[in-house]
Amino acid sequence: MQPTSNSALGRQHRRPHRKSRNGCLNCKKRKVKCDETKPMCFNCMRFNVPCSFDPHSPPTYGPIPKALSDELEASQKSSPHRGPGRPRKDWAALGNALREATAPGSPTSNASTTSSASPPADSEACSLNIVDADLMVHFVHHTAGTLSRPNDSIGLFWRNNVPRIGFSHHFVLHLIYALSGFHLAYLEPAGSDTRARHRSIATQHSEVGLKKLNETLSNITEENCGALYVAATLVSYCAFAAGPTSSKDLLVCKVGDETTLHQLPLIHGVRLIRQTVDPATLFSGLLKPLAESGPDEEVESCTHPHMDWVEPFARLREWLTTNASINMTIYDHALSSLSSIYEANYGSEKGQYLRSVGF
Repeated sequence: MQPTSNSALGRQHRRPHRKSRNGCLNCKKRKVKCDETKPMCFNCMRFNVPCSFDPHSPPTYGPIPKALSDELEASQKSSPHRGPGRPRKDWAALGNALREATAPGSPTSNASTTSSASPPADSEACSLNIVDADLMVHFVHHTAGTLSRPNDSIGLFWRNNVPRIGFSHHFVLHLIYALSGFHLAYLEPAGSDTRARHRSIATQHSEVGLKKLNETLSNITEENCGALYVAATLVSYCAFAAGPTSSKDLLVCKVGDETTLHQLPLIHGVRLIRQTVDPATLFSGLLKPLAESGPDEEVESCTHPHMDWVEPFARLREWLTTNASINMTIYDHALSSLSSIYEANYGSEKGQYLRSVGF
């Protein structure tokens, strides 16, 4: 009975020790006392393993990967019996395994960092295009204000809503850049290098936007009809903003050029989309301000004075009718389109000016 009494007495007089939760990760993993010495605790130094206190140690200290933990447990079970006392893992094996696990490109390192570290950002997604950013800033602060009164619902639509549409439909974004580029070119002195550079950039964006617009036109849906309508409007604005390419460029055609691209069908595309899609569907979402804008207002002031062009056009139409031609339908359509242009610029018989391009 005496040994038992001495043993019990010894247990009653165990040396007290301070409890702490600030030990290194290796000591916590092994559930042993850590002296918390920095930059490397005594246990890690003794067994030559990386310590989480060391700022230069591999930065993957967290839960040991399951595959690595299972491997260490298996090696521990297969090792010879150590006798009484707390079983411990082979610290040297743990250190070697951790070094291999933290080596760059190791499968264990890749697997352990997948969930804890986000994948590297795509360099292409983070790239900046300062030229396009400048075009967008100019469009929002300057060009949009020229398409309507700056602070009315339509002006705010161009300034706020159209760029947001462009972020979802990139052909709209390209045409925004194009119109802004043509506007910047217009503001520069004629013949200057800056003007030529702005026109070149605007033309490139216009061509890309028009190509993507034509690709999308074959599949008009409720989701993209609004973007197509805005894009068609931007195309017509760009056609006017680009201006004539030569003295023979009459917008609707080029004199003596049979292969020219006619701009008028592009302008008619605005009206075509409007007639094809239900207004309740077309003018919804970001296009809702267009439905709430009300009837078109008369132009308050005009650059050109009134001209009596109606009677000459009537005589021209009568002459075309009396001279039968297989192209009569084409002539009549062209004369009607030309009449709209004259009415917008020089007024009608009643002195009213037609808005030839609008919503």
